[in-house]
Amino acid sequence: MELYALIASLGFGALYAQTALAHTQSPTLALAVGALALIAFAISFLAPPQFARYTHADIAPAVLSKLMTRGVAAAIIVLAANVATWLIVGRENVALVEELYVYSLVAIFLFHGFGGVIASHVVYLQATKQYNSNQLAAVLLLVTVLLLVLILYFVAFDWAIARDAYVHLRDLTLITLVLLAYGRAIYLMAHH
Repeated sequence: MELYALIASLGFGALYAQTALAHTQSPTLALAVGALALIAFAISFLAPPQFARYTHADIAPAVLSKLMTRGVAAAIIVLAANVATWLIVGRENVALVEELYVYSLVAIFLFHGFGGVIASHVVYLQATKQYNSNQLAAVLLLVTVLLLVLILYFVAFDWAIARDAYVHLRDLTLITLVLLAYGRAIYLMAHH
């Protein structure tokens, strides 16, 4: 978990630094925003599991409740990092709000939701022999198709217009992060 948290946090730190640099043209400010994001994301991955623990002896609803508590705590940390970034980089910039919104969705739903709460609950259900592999396969297939369509749509949408190289680098960084979250979730759910 620590290595995954470090890699994901480094990726988000780089993403936020790229965004800050594109919007401010200040390498110092970009580095500060990247460091803030790196620290915030590391905390969002590592802190919530420390205060919402469960064992395989707990019943499924109690485990899901603790996992949801972890997810909510991580989401609050991510949203706080985005608000801090918005305050630091520029409050009047609508394009920045759009980018931070997408970053929030990716972090909260893919990393902390699908790759966190759902993957951990599936692992718990597998360990306690309470899951149905057909349902799991159907969900994974649906999520795979959805992510593929969204990635292709947004890349085609972003790259159809001539833009700065920053947009393409941002897209590639974000796609890499999406694939990291998805790959870890699949690994956790399929590794039994």
